[in-house]
Amino acid sequence: MPDLVEIFLSCCETNLGNPNITDDILTLAAGFLCAGARSVISTLWSVDALATTFFCLFYYQHRQAENNRATALQLAQQDLRNKTTGELEEQLSNIETYLSKLTKQTTEHSKKMKIGSLRLDIRSIKSQPKNEKPFASPFYWAGFICQGL
Repeated sequence: MPDLVEIFLSCCETNLGNPNITDDILTLAAGFLCAGARSVISTLWSVDALATTFFCLFYYQHRQAENNRATALQLAQQDLRNKTTGELEEQLSNIETYLSKLTKQTTEHSKKMKIGSLRLDIRSIKSQPKNEKPFASPFYWAGFICQGL
């Protein structure tokens, strides 16, 4: 798989292994690295869906600004931690547009339920005071790691 440059695993616990199986570190991220991926961004615990959505947006904005992976990861973590509700609202229209497209494309009920849940989270963010930092806790931003080159 020589074309695997960067893998972003935004699901929950994608870098947790099962030590009961073997002494080796077997994780989904390690599997991609062994298959030839140059780097993998993964998670250490069950991450919040809306925080992950913002994190992905910030990460790719920093990558497009030509930051390396580790720097983009660190800057995305800082953005998520430090942005206020008012600042995050600027990104919400992009997310809501994407969710509308996704809702039209999917027919699976469980996926529509997850999209609906994400929309409720968005409404919750919008109802908070503009100077609130809703993702300041390390729970929201510290679970993302970068491995590889």
